Amino acid sequence: MLSAAVVPSSMELKQRFVFVGVRIPRFISECYKAIGVYLFGLGLTLVAVRLTKHSTGRLRPHFFDVCQPTWGEEAGESCSDLTAENSTFYLESFSCTEFAAPLDLLALVRHSFPSGFVSTTCYAMGFLIFYAQARLFAPCLRLVRASLQLACGLLALMVCWERISTYQNHLTDVAAGAALGGWMAFFATVYVAHLFVEVRVKRRPMPRNEQIYGYAGYYNRATYGY
Repeated sequence: MLSAAVVPSSMELKQRFVFVGVRIPRFISECYKAIGVYLFGLGLTLVAVRLTKHSTGRLRPHFFDVCQPTWGEEAGESCSDLTAENSTFYLESFSCTEFAAPLDLLALVRHSFPSGFVSTTCYAMGFLIFYAQARLFAPCLRLVRASLQLACGLLALMVCWERISTYQNHLTDVAAGAALGGWMAFFATVYVAHLFVEVRVKRRPMPRNEQIYGYAGYYNRATYGY
């Protein structure tokens, strides 16, 4: 948006897009290419997370503290009555004894894999890292770009550590969420937004003493989506 805002008024007419006979300012087109692609990738990430959570149903680490389940007590059984053959089986018939836990919290205890917070955070930070790599390509902005990318990476790591330390997700849940978010950010920036594609720009340098004819040629310049 800053890049589109500082464009001179003489260049603004050349940068407009035409859609159904209407000239679209460069500011709107750049917002669509950046923010629109970001929201598209975020939607794909959320859909993938929801489908995986509901299909796997993995219990969170704090399941026993929230639910405090009991099993077999209604039929007069206890854990001592179970044989060694049942050590590898899952107990699906249980009752939660913690009545103070709200229903929405009990509904979330089976949505551990993958971590939704980690997936969305890694997607957002990954998108910013790729976006800064493509946009801040000037030599004078290398330090700013590296600092911004490092801050985004540290923020994503902090969220990963917070989900593990507060027993909200397992380590594998966090790893899967980080992989999903990072891959979606790579897909959105490279294959959807085409931020790293070098566009062939046409130039027409006019001779000094010639007003009618000119020379037209092409050269490669790394415009990165502009």
